[in-house]
Amino acid sequence: AMNENIVPFIKNIVPSQAENKFQNIELPEDLIGKEFGEVIEELRKKQKTLPLGVRTVEDKLIINPRDYIMKKGDYLIGLVSKV
Repeated sequence: AMNENIVPFIKNIVPSQAENKFQNIELPEDLIGKEFGEVIEELRKKQKTLPLGVRTVEDKLIINPRDYIMKKGDYLIGLVSKV
């Protein structure tokens, strides 16, 4: 809220009619064992999805864990495009 440049970004993702929506994303089997950074690249290519963090199998929320190795049972938290 202190940075006025972020306001348009927030307005675009918060309303229900926004083009992008925050979601829990089930981790695809083929991404288990990969680093979070690799997962970002894969999902941006394959889907209109931008992972921002991980909800681990231990129920911890980690934002942008670049070197985190994805495990079975982890969920991604990310922006999913509705278009």
